[in-house]
Amino acid sequence: RFLRVRFEITGKLQFQAVIRNALAANEWGNEEREGKMPFEKGVGFDLAIKNEAYAFQIFVNGERFTSFAHRQDPNDISGLQIQGDIELTGIQIQ
Repeated sequence: RFLRVRFEITGKLQFQAVIRNALAANEWGNEEREGKMPFEKGVGFDLAIKNEAYAFQIFVNGERFTSFAHRQDPNDISGLQIQGDIELTGIQIQ
């Protein structure tokens, strides 16, 4: 069974918001925007995403930023894609 599910985190500096959403069955769900903006233009950061039983736990620079409840079976997640205007200096998958 192949199920394409997309979880997206988008930092919008101009809106001072980090938008979280998921795409499943070619439809976007409701956006989540709660929380402060942890990113600054031109400043590096560490981002950690833990896939737990009921939600993604998202950490920025070692501090919990937010969680994002699963909208599909977390066992269907099989990859990670990073794109956009970002300078990636490293990635670690555990």
